[in-house]
Amino acid sequence: MIATIGSKSSSVDASNVQRAHGLKNTILMATGSTAGQLVVIVAMPLITRLYNPKELGLYAIFTATVGLLATVIALHYELAIPLPKSDFHARLLVKLALVVSSSMVVLCLGIIIVFSTALSNIVGIEQFPSIGYLVPISLLITGLVTVLTYRAIRSDFFQLAATGKALQGIVQATMQIGFGLSGTGASGLIYGTALGQCASIFALARNGFWRELTCGWYAHKAKFVVLAQRYRNFPRVSTPSSFINAAVAQLPLIVLAAWFDIRVIGLYALGVRVLQVPARFIGDSLSQVFFSMAAEAHRSGTLKEVASRTWRVQTTFALYSFLPLAVVSPELFSVAFGHEWREGGVYTQLLLPWTMTSFISASLSILVTVLQKQKQEF
Repeated sequence: MIATIGSKSSSVDASNVQRAHGLKNTILMATGSTAGQLVVIVAMPLITRLYNPKELGLYAIFTATVGLLATVIALHYELAIPLPKSDFHARLLVKLALVVSSSMVVLCLGIIIVFSTALSNIVGIEQFPSIGYLVPISLLITGLVTVLTYRAIRSDFFQLAATGKALQGIVQATMQIGFGLSGTGASGLIYGTALGQCASIFALARNGFWRELTCGWYAHKAKFVVLAQRYRNFPRVSTPSSFINAAVAQLPLIVLAAWFDIRVIGLYALGVRVLQVPARFIGDSLSQVFFSMAAEAHRSGTLKEVASRTWRVQTTFALYSFLPLAVVSPELFSVAFGHEWREGGVYTQLLLPWTMTSFISASLSILVTVLQKQKQEF
């Protein structure tokens, strides 16, 4: 009896420690993300006065293309990094994800070179070839940021991840303003985003990443094949499933470009961007921390409680952030971004239900990965 009571007490203590640790990491990641994204949001009224809706529309098409392709860049092997019990296997998965990412970037570069004109006709934008060459570069940077982020989650380096998020937002906003003042057009927005991601890489790679990257390739090449086979459901099932989810979010921009003037795309993109503010402040950080917590909770048998608590937090936050924004968005856009952007506020009102639902479900969708139920997800 005493032993049973002691065992239950230890279990409760462990659960409390896990909860406190998870809360601390959530706050840390949210703080870093908030700091970076707050700079981006504060800079938006200036950016909308340095760039017109057409330039923002072209930038939106570019980011939508990169965002869609980024879902397959590492064939989701990066999602497997926090899962193995062995840190050695986790390090090998980092390298595997990087190899796959590099191969996909080379493939993308070849497609851009061969089919540049055809792609321009598909999206209905004559200026696309002038920025198309930047897609593989942006994909390479995005893939590296993603892999390094999950590496940090695996190693509990949440402080580095938070620093990376903060630096990314600060550098991105600063560079976009600088390029806007110099009159570089939509390319300035793209350059600013890429440089912001490079700043995040600099922060995330400070915990010995480059040293790990240079050793162990040939000695453990057989283990790469074993790990690729063990986690084969990520590229086989999870990747196409995520691609479909990303298409739901990104294809409207690409499809609308074929039917409407690129100015409309810019207004629509600004509305989507404003609605994504709560997701950038809290959602991404909470999702990443929840991934780490859920993986550990699944091993310890407390996954149900962790998932329930996360759902309540996200639902409450969504109701108190999205609904007030919907009421005032047209007038808010007119005052904050300039009168020519008011129509973007109307689009924001129409997009609200979809965005709020996506925000609430974002973290919980990670449960499929933790439980390795990719077939059910697909």
